[in-house]
Amino acid sequence: MNETRLGPGFMETLEENFPFFLEQIKHLANPPEPEIEVSRLELFAILLLKQAKTCNMGTLAKGLSVPMSTATGIAERLEKKGLILRTKSEEDRRAIILQLQTKGEELVAKYFQHIGALIAGWKSNLTPEEFEIFSILLRKMLAGNQNKKLLRVVK
Repeated sequence: MNETRLGPGFMETLEENFPFFLEQIKHLANPPEPEIEVSRLELFAILLLKQAKTCNMGTLAKGLSVPMSTATGIAERLEKKGLILRTKSEEDRRAIILQLQTKGEELVAKYFQHIGALIAGWKSNLTPEEFEIFSILLRKMLAGNQNKKLLRVVK
């Protein structure tokens, strides 16, 4: 995008604040509970399963944009950690169905608490009107193509 579409000084402001912006994004993508070590991809897999309730390996691979072999490794590690359950499908015994275990549900709940605390920190720096504008803009940004793609995969 060019400077005129983003407004004067936007790129300079972005470059100046990029380290802070990157740090905030890292906080959003980090799992909240260090005693259960999960990678970011494993966390995204758990979040996808939370949204989908159950899914097969193909859906997991597509939702994470990874090859089937990578998705299989992720599912195996999450099962070893007691976060998900892998079972054979009743309809197709070759297919593996994934679902969250109680421990996985608890991790998701802690992750959303973590996100809530981050947002509360951001909110404390804004007036109620500014936060309302932020909320509206955030919803518009999340309604973009990436979010629609993920929702299509999970449905």
